[in-house]
Amino acid sequence: MNAGIKTLDGLVKTAISRIKALEDENALLRKQVESYAADRTKLMKAGRGPAAEEARKKLKKRLARLCEKIEKASSRQGFLFDGLDEE
Repeated sequence: MNAGIKTLDGLVKTAISRIKALEDENALLRKQVESYAADRTKLMKAGRGPAAEEARKKLKKRLARLCEKIEKASSRQGFLFDGLDEE
């Protein structure tokens, strides 16, 4: 019985640390999304000049990388409680 409690305690601590890491990562991603949204708004107001087009290309690349990060974070959240069903 004591071993079961220790195992459960270990699983809870692991889950708490994973949740904290995901919350931190989500907060960072949220800030990046807000920053990119502000950049996008500025670019929309900038017009269609060559400099604006280059800035749009850079922003598009940054957004693509951000989407990849969000996909990775999202897929990891699905595995947050892996191993709990086995016991």
